[in-house]
Amino acid sequence: MATHSRARADFRAFLLVHRAEHPLPVELPGAERMIGEILADVFTDWLGANAARFAPPPKRGFLSAAPPAPRFLYETDAAGLAVLREREVEIPDALTLVTVDELQAWRDDHPRTMGDLYPIVSSFFTTSLPTALYQRALARNPLRPNEDFLIHVRAVWTSPASGHGGDDLWKTDGNRLTLLAPRFSRWKA
Repeated sequence: MATHSRARADFRAFLLVHRAEHPLPVELPGAERMIGEILADVFTDWLGANAARFAPPPKRGFLSAAPPAPRFLYETDAAGLAVLREREVEIPDALTLVTVDELQAWRDDHPRTMGDLYPIVSSFFTTSLPTALYQRALARNPLRPNEDFLIHVRAVWTSPASGHGGDDLWKTDGNRLTLLAPRFSRWKA
């Protein structure tokens, strides 16, 4: 089995190849632009609140016992990464930004190394709602024919089976987003 640092190096190499084959979008139409803006704002807020985690350790002489900076994956949508690229947000070396699709492609091909990639902080949108959540959302927020629900997933995973998060309920007509219920659901694994 690969070591923690080896798995991360292999993952970063995978990302370079994957992004060359599947570049981030340049144009973000309608609701996709709004999703990108929301995700970029959430990321910059999170990064600001966690800046101390990514600061280099203080030097205490040649026998410094300071641990290396933690390594994190931050999972988001391609639209969020595209807006962060536009904004030229500086990303710390200890942090790797990855799309939902990229992380899923890695999981599919390298299931045994997934444990080496944690912790993972997630912030992305999906239209995949479990049936019970969809029914609850529909009962409280009827949809017009051209509308659909979106869930903004926010989560922190410390291992493949341990994490916590909450989901905000949104709706879209393809051109704009409307927040219906912040913290629509919460969960812990």
